[in-house]
Amino acid sequence: YINIILGVHPFHINPEFNRDNSTNFHGQFFLNSNAMDIDLQPLPALTYTTIGGIIDLYIFTGPTIQNVIEQYWDIIGKPIMPPFWSLGFHLCRYGYNSIENMLATVKRMDDANFPYDVQWTDIDAMSSYLDFTYDEKNFHGLPDFVRSLQA
Repeated sequence: YINIILGVHPFHINPEFNRDNSTNFHGQFFLNSNAMDIDLQPLPALTYTTIGGIIDLYIFTGPTIQNVIEQYWDIIGKPIMPPFWSLGFHLCRYGYNSIENMLATVKRMDDANFPYDVQWTDIDAMSSYLDFTYDEKNFHGLPDFVRSLQA
């Protein structure tokens, strides 16, 4: 609600084929926080339609694909290596409805000796569907449950 932390990065890289059989690359990054559509037709057009906001259009001239990516990283920063656990199997669903149902799911997974790395809940565990909150009535003890999974 208060601080939006999600975003999109409409970024693309295009090859340019030269007559001497060499290839140059350029890229575009269309930065805008509003809803948008990107149409790739009629060819060869690329049409950005947005409902408002400030438009920052970055053109990266390359000439190599590596140059384009480095120029893009100069704007947004380099990507980070995700934590190892985040690359494993994740289990999530809507409708756990309570911490007891989640505990039963974890127990069934353990009893089946099924390895998994992450247990998620969905929006039904939130308080009034607000991000970074949880329903303290139906999901009482959630912080302790999370700590027990981390141990």
